[in-house]
Amino acid sequence: MEKAVEKFEPQHTLDYFVEARSENKRNYIFDYGKSRTCDHPEMKIIARGGNLYRCTECNYAFQWPGAIQWPLHFTVIQGIQSAVAFAKEFGMEAVQEVLRRPIGTYDGSPHKPVLPEGMSLMDTLALMDGVDVTVEDGGKAQLEAIHKLFFVNPENKAEQLRLQEKLKRKGLEAANGRSGEAQGQGTLTEGGDSSLPSLP
Repeated sequence: MEKAVEKFEPQHTLDYFVEARSENKRNYIFDYGKSRTCDHPEMKIIARGGNLYRCTECNYAFQWPGAIQWPLHFTVIQGIQSAVAFAKEFGMEAVQEVLRRPIGTYDGSPHKPVLPEGMSLMDTLALMDGVDVTVEDGGKAQLEAIHKLFFVNPENKAEQLRLQEKLKRKGLEAANGRSGEAQGQGTLTEGGDSSLPSLP
């Protein structure tokens, strides 16, 4: 005589785990649309020794079978050489225009030019030189404040021009030996007093 199969009543169903998961940690559910527009600002290796990385923004995984690599300073050389070649073909004014045109974006973030309005390449390099990358967040807060004030806040022209003049004055003082401040020690944080690095 065959034994009757007992009805199985699961204690932990899919719905149970979905509900339990929603109460802790991050939401892992993927969003392909978000992954398509994400610029993957931070990629973390999943397991050392492997080649699988995950984006901390969109939660997509990426496998890197291999990559072309070169020393970081080569990117500086390549960038300048590209600008020189562009100037040869289209002229110096075209280079200046391109550096100041806001970069188009598709993710809703503010458009940003390479150089802020009214600032030269050396002004911008000096501004970035003042970011303290040794702090806990690697200078992220300072960089965000700089971007907000100089790159994506054109309506605040008076404050921008005031800080630019302060930057130039510090540079002149340093060049004339009248400034006791060490170059590059200025910081800029959102909502606080701005102390910008002096120009070389």
